Amino acid sequence: MNLIKFINRIAWIFAKLLFFFLVAIVPFVSFAQPDSISWVNKEIHPGIIHKSHHSDSVWSTWQHIHVLIADPALIQAVIAYSEDTLFKTSHFGFSYPAIAGVNGGFFNVREGGSVMYLKVNNIRISTTIIDPEKGRREHQKGAFIVTDEGHVVIETVKPDSVYDRMPVYENVLVTGPLLLYNGKTVSLSNRAFNSDKHPRTAACITREQKLLLITVDGRNEKAAGMSLFQLAELLKYAGCLNAVNLDGGGSTTMWISDEPFNGVVNMPSDNGLFDHNGERACANAILLIAKSEN
Repeated sequence: MNLIKFINRIAWIFAKLLFFFLVAIVPFVSFAQPDSISWVNKEIHPGIIHKSHHSDSVWSTWQHIHVLIADPALIQAVIAYSEDTLFKTSHFGFSYPAIAGVNGGFFNVREGGSVMYLKVNNIRISTTIIDPEKGRREHQKGAFIVTDEGHVVIETVKPDSVYDRMPVYENVLVTGPLLLYNGKTVSLSNRAFNSDKHPRTAACITREQKLLLITVDGRNEKAAGMSLFQLAELLKYAGCLNAVNLDGGGSTTMWISDEPFNGVVNMPSDNGLFDHNGERACANAILLIAKSEN
């Protein structure tokens, strides 16, 4: 009888270990593959490196990824916007003028304008509409900030009224979800917006205090896109300390001045094709300029 109990006990322990392996270890092994990325690197301006990758080596899917790495000693981030008319990211870039940039936060597709809190040069442009029953949703819980001294801050969102009273936070774009904070992955729900694969745009601050702007193309057999869980893993691999998701989907665009195809270097998906022509008009963009030009 004791032998039977002992065997059952061993079987129970083995089952628990197998369960742990399947639930914890296997997802980690299949997920932690961004280190297989081979990058093409190009300095597009003193203080800005452009990195690109296109292959099927990441998570065994085709991924088309672009990264801008900006040195804060030389490069300033700015937020370009339109209150009621939608413009393409390339239009914002050429109009500023800027060196490079990506699309910004969420917006009203039909009427134009941001649908979340936006402050530029200490002038409030829009406020965040909060569901009275559900409160703030995940995509409203992060903030991309450029201070009055030009430092970029990515943080958990504060109430709009707090940002109104903080002149040091000269430029604020509420967006989300927050993906990394103090080097740790932020917990996200399994709702479709987070778990489905889509084109993605994100921003992060690295441990070396450099600003990264990232686009991941999707909705194409040559570019699978990523879930926000995968995107967070990619950003952690890239050395990000704090990171936030920006508007994605058909809006995902990276623009670099002096590049072909009107400066669009990724493959925006709004036209359903894997080319440079599918740019969607947006309400705002995050741009990079030389500090000497600011």
